[in-house]
Amino acid sequence: MKTKTLVLILPLVFMLGCSMKAQETNNDTESKVKNLLSEMTLEEKIGQMTQVDFSVIAAPEQLHTDNPIDQARLENAVLTHHPD
Repeated sequence: MKTKTLVLILPLVFMLGCSMKAQETNNDTESKVKNLLSEMTLEEKIGQMTQVDFSVIAAPEQLHTDNPIDQARLENAVLTHHPD
């Protein structure tokens, strides 16, 4: 009887402990994110949201080669999307 009770209660204790740790980590991460965002300028926030994707600068026919970057597309992306 004691063994059955222990087998039933022990996993519950472990699950509760894990759940509480996850919430603490989530709250800590959320506060770090809020702090970081409060330190960023509007330009930095916009820059993070509009980063140029690899598909913008890659030549479609060269995607599976050692150098898939199209220099003309790269130059266009940098000049067009730069937040000056």
